Amino acid sequence: MSYIYVTVAGSGTGSENTTKPIPTDNIVAVTGGSTSTVITYAMVHSENQIITLTHAAVGAAVPTFIKLVVDAIRESQENPGKLISIDTSTYAVSDCIQSHS
Repeated sequence: MSYIYVTVAGSGTGSENTTKPIPTDNIVAVTGGSTSTVITYAMVHSENQIITLTHAAVGAAVPTFIKLVVDAIRESQENPGKLISIDTSTYAVSDCIQSHS
């Protein structure tokens, strides 16, 4: 399984940043809005798994942030085993939550 890694601001035990892995296999969509980006995976046990990245308001840069995520996913899939990180410093990612739809 391939992953991309995203830095989540202030999500550690203190106020330090942590890096969270995001699987890149079986993704069916990457969609976004002003303050969140959703990665949707193929159905597992009749539910879609989703990962939601909550970030600072990006306004008109929504397509730019989505492209950043999609490009990292593509690079990870094309280079299995290579460590791919998303530079989220501009977008201040504050949370990365896995759930089901």
